[in-house]
Amino acid sequence: MVNADHLHPMIVHFPIALITVGFIADVVTVTFTGFMGGIMVYDFMMGQ
Repeated sequence: MVNADHLHPMIVHFPIALITVGFIADVVTVTFTGFMGGIMVYDFMMGQ
């Protein structure tokens, strides 16, 4: 069962983690061109 104690981590921390992972994937893509190119697009789309 979901109570108020679980809402804050789900609503606030999940998008922050998703955008952070997207940024890391973007940095990896810029560093290694062609490696993980599509992952950043889908990750950023999910974060917005």
